[in-house]
Amino acid sequence: MAQAGKVYLVGAGPGAPGLITAKGLKCLVQAEVVLYAGLLNPLFLLITQPTATRPSCTSTPQAR
Repeated sequence: MAQAGKVYLVGAGPGAPGLITAKGLKCLVQAEVVLYAGLLNPLFLLITQPTATRPSCTSTPQAR
């Protein structure tokens, strides 16, 4: 049987790195997968594990 994982939602506020909580920072450092929106300050991705999967969840308008 597969082991259950955990999901944390971490808000980065207006993007200033100094505004993230200590728990949010810890979650990013330990995460195996980081789903993020395109507005995220790219500095936050630098603290994730090199092996972490980091797909962007930014929606883009479809061409007509």
